[in-house]
Amino acid sequence: MRHDEFAFVIYRNKVDTKISKLHRMAYIAWIRLKIFTGYRLRFALDILGICISVLQYLLLSLLANPQDLARLGYGTDYFAFVVWGVALARYVWDLVGMMVHWVWHEISSGTFGVIVSTTTSIKLWLMGQALFSTVWASIWFMGVILVASLVGFHPSLSIFQLIQTVFVILVMIIIHAGIGIMFTGISIYHKQVDVLVFLLAGIIEMFGGVIYPLSLLWNIPVLYYVALALPFTHGLEIIRKVAISGYSILTPPLLTHFIVLLSFVWIIPLGFKTVDYYLAKARRTGDVFSY
Repeated sequence: MRHDEFAFVIYRNKVDTKISKLHRMAYIAWIRLKIFTGYRLRFALDILGICISVLQYLLLSLLANPQDLARLGYGTDYFAFVVWGVALARYVWDLVGMMVHWVWHEISSGTFGVIVSTTTSIKLWLMGQALFSTVWASIWFMGVILVASLVGFHPSLSIFQLIQTVFVILVMIIIHAGIGIMFTGISIYHKQVDVLVFLLAGIIEMFGGVIYPLSLLWNIPVLYYVALALPFTHGLEIIRKVAISGYSILTPPLLTHFIVLLSFVWIIPLGFKTVDYYLAKARRTGDVFSY
């Protein structure tokens, strides 16, 4: 099924108006996943990209000093340290990027106007997109972990560590999905916002501590506070300390990071307000059906 057929399915009301909102949201995500898995070359290239990325950081880990890493509370395995960073950065990239990518497809093909004219609310439709993006990002997150495990990454998490890690990842998903919804709202009127996604990915890669400990920025206060302004930074710090070093999320430093991470939940309602604002603006200017 192509992306233009997706709008046609909704337009023909094959999603019955009597079914639950959760069922409808799951249906939207399923159709979107069915479409994307049809692009076999893209799928193969993504797998190749994961393999190259993991091997690149495996070689980089040979240059790291294990004692310095252990002194900062991250254990002695730099490869494990960087795998968690790369996997989570890839998660956020796919989560936000996929949401923006598919809304752009609907807008550029002229089918977005059809979607917003149906009984499926735009908010429910976007939640379906967020669900699809979460499933898709989870696949590639596990792909990074699997490829890394083939070349030396062997996480040994207790049940308690696993529960804490999964819980923090879920919180990160919800908050970054709010960012994705906000970006898709902007794209309704401004159409192409890929530069915002690349900018977010670049900032996370540069300041979020993906390949280096956050403490390296202590001597550069401006950059350190930029890092602290990112929800990704706090989530990654918690997961590394829990999954690698066995810390509890209730220890004071990690609890502080978790409270700050939760404080970013305001992004979710802001995302939906951004969608309402730009959709109303696009309707006033007649830009819903144009590209």
